[in-house]
Amino acid sequence: MKLKFKIQDYQTHAVEAVMNCFKGQLNTSGINYRIDPGVKKKDAQGYSQAELYDQAGFKNADLMLTGQQILENIQKVQRYQNLPPSSALVKTKVSPLNLDIEMETGTGKTYCYIKTIFEMNKHYGWSKFIIVVPSIAIREGVYKSLEITAEHFLAAYGKKVKFFIYNSKQLHNLESFSSDAYLYLESIEVSTQSPVARIEMEVKQKSGIKRIIRKLKKGGNLFDLSNELDQYKGFVISDINAITDTVTFTNGAELTAGEATGDVNETALRRIQIREAIRAHFEKEQTLFHQGIKVLTLFFIDEVAKYLRYTDSGEEGGEYAKIFEEEYRNCLDGLGLLVQPEYKKYLEGINVERTHNGYFSIDRKLQRMIDPVTGTRSTETDDVEAYDLILKDKERMLSFEEPVRFIFSHSALREGWDNPNVFVICTLKHSDNTISRRQEVGRGLRIAVNQFGERQDNPATVHQTNVLTVVASESYKDFVAALQKDISESLSERPRVADEAYFTGKVIRLMAAPWK
Repeated sequence: MKLKFKIQDYQTHAVEAVMNCFKGQLNTSGINYRIDPGVKKKDAQGYSQAELYDQAGFKNADLMLTGQQILENIQKVQRYQNLPPSSALVKTKVSPLNLDIEMETGTGKTYCYIKTIFEMNKHYGWSKFIIVVPSIAIREGVYKSLEITAEHFLAAYGKKVKFFIYNSKQLHNLESFSSDAYLYLESIEVSTQSPVARIEMEVKQKSGIKRIIRKLKKGGNLFDLSNELDQYKGFVISDINAITDTVTFTNGAELTAGEATGDVNETALRRIQIREAIRAHFEKEQTLFHQGIKVLTLFFIDEVAKYLRYTDSGEEGGEYAKIFEEEYRNCLDGLGLLVQPEYKKYLEGINVERTHNGYFSIDRKLQRMIDPVTGTRSTETDDVEAYDLILKDKERMLSFEEPVRFIFSHSALREGWDNPNVFVICTLKHSDNTISRRQEVGRGLRIAVNQFGERQDNPATVHQTNVLTVVASESYKDFVAALQKDISESLSERPRVADEAYFTGKVIRLMAAPWK
């Protein structure tokens, strides 16, 4: 037997009463936080400050309302219910705000506070809730209520609660609780059999929760495959559509190829971009290698330190450099057995550490790199080799003998620099208006050359060979709209309509037809 639930007016009013206590609170969903591990460091003035980790953390946003505003909201609710208004907020050592909500036995208290959780998530963006109960029996009853109401609230809110019973011996549940259902549909592979979806998901392992790409078929149960992470309950693949590039799950969720959902923070998005750029590079390289054409990929970043950091012991790779090398190795391993021998030999001869390099602004007198963001000089680096290779020695860069195929740069390469063999451009930055997308895309709008320096402009193949892939940091729609706007503004002085004004004052010469 399956229990069915109805929406009762008195229960809805009860939930509204709680929600009205926080009237005026803004929706804070989508805000990211950085973890403060409590480690202190000294700043330049010698004061102790918390050292923040780059990893994203999760929390409910603080109340933006003042205590007086909350009290006034509570008093309005109390008057509406014909209750004596409180004269002050009830505070304890544990919390500065305590609300006591009373309902008669049998009126559906558990249902109401579960519904309140959904309403608070919907209106205020809060997503972390702890239910404290006085006994094991009540605990089991609450757990069961969360289970049997899941489908009911899914239909109403389009979401499912991820819940677990706290156990100090199973702390991995806390890690799961602190993040959402991460899913990324990389691609759909089509073969003579049914299509297969390449999905990146979180998997519980002895060392913790890791994100792994799996090939899944229709009927794949993500809860089982994740080693029973609660966030994947109900995620069973019901359909894989190779025509629309979508995967549908039994709980109604749907993913489109290239789409990520759930716990997708800044680092996760950049990792996906880097991965997609590397994959696009390999796809083009496998085709063009045998035509003697070297493929280059260009990454635009918004901060030098994300690619290259400076420590007391010298230079070390930044966040993007580390992610690149990890994803490069993964993509290389995933090429499979279809790689032709000559191309495979070429790849095996390139160390991942040597196949990427960066060029940033450089002080030619001091031979030191400058961070365009701060204008400060590094203390150790000598970037002359990268400068010469990327900016001056174009012939060497285009040779298969040179291992560098991936270039990271700040604004230095966005305008005025070009290399005919840039086939992939990836923008690892927030959208801004300082550099137009037209300038960025322009770095790859060139006719490629082969190892003999011959332009690949044969009319029969020019459009198949010279194709640029852009991995943008925004949606396709937003990127295209901004690119078209850039082009339109640059051509604003040019006439767009051949009307009367266009022909006024102009002399038009009519040429006689050759057969007359």
